[in-house]
Amino acid sequence: MRKLLFTLFLLFTSFGYAQDIQLDKLEMYYDQGHYKIVKRRAERLLDNPEYDNSLVPGYYVAVSSIALFQDKKWKKRHEDALDKSFSYLMGLKTTDKGIDVIERHIYELRSLQRDLTDWANDLKLQKEEQTFEKVNQFIEKFYASGQLNNDAVEEQLEETNSQLKDSLQPVEDLDISVQQKIIAETAREQLGVPYAWAGTTPKGFDCSGYTSFVYKQVNIELPRRAQDQHSVAKKVKAKNVEVGDLVFFKKGSSINHVGIVISMNNGSIQMIHASSSIGISIVDIYASKYWEQRLHSFGRML
Repeated sequence: MRKLLFTLFLLFTSFGYAQDIQLDKLEMYYDQGHYKIVKRRAERLLDNPEYDNSLVPGYYVAVSSIALFQDKKWKKRHEDALDKSFSYLMGLKTTDKGIDVIERHIYELRSLQRDLTDWANDLKLQKEEQTFEKVNQFIEKFYASGQLNNDAVEEQLEETNSQLKDSLQPVEDLDISVQQKIIAETAREQLGVPYAWAGTTPKGFDCSGYTSFVYKQVNIELPRRAQDQHSVAKKVKAKNVEVGDLVFFKKGSSINHVGIVISMNNGSIQMIHASSSIGISIVDIYASKYWEQRLHSFGRML
């Protein structure tokens, strides 16, 4: 009898450990941006009866599908994936088990909100109004209240932004060209301007609208979208980055965000950009897990 109980104990603990490993792997691969792997593994778990009582595989099918849907080729083969994903995530908010899944993945979901905002803005620029409306409505409904409300996060971002702003050297003290000084000065003058869908003026900016506005002050016309700005910029290695260079970020298969290098302090790189959370602000790229993971490249237009 004791031997049987011991065997059952081993089986139980082994199964629990194996289950944790499978779910942990989903989180790890999602964090690394391997969305196809996440979706494939999560779907396998959905077919496994041992996971019938877990909502986590379905959650990872949903969030990985949202990322994959931003690729046009993948979208053509899975036209209903976005609606299914949004519906599943909204459904999580209706049950205690679902709310628990949301709370356990709060960091991922807050990061997803920023990614969705950048994607929605790009959809608006491309005049893909139907998909834009779907994404925008989901953002408004899903992130409206509760744990997903970003008030506390925004307060922390504003505090960090203020600290970084205070640490900047005066533009006139920087050993850079006249064009770089104009870019740095113009970029700083817009601090605090709110984020706006497809915004291109000091009344409100999106990320590429902001970089276009700043560069226009030195008579350089940038393409309107972040992806297109990346295409025309001369690529620069991180060790050679200078004030005024563009910095590009990637989500899935395309560039979805751009900022301007504003300083290099303490071996790191700080950018100024249009944050969907708090508008024009400063962030230390390597001090932020969100931005460091999405960092794609640097580019020069001067």
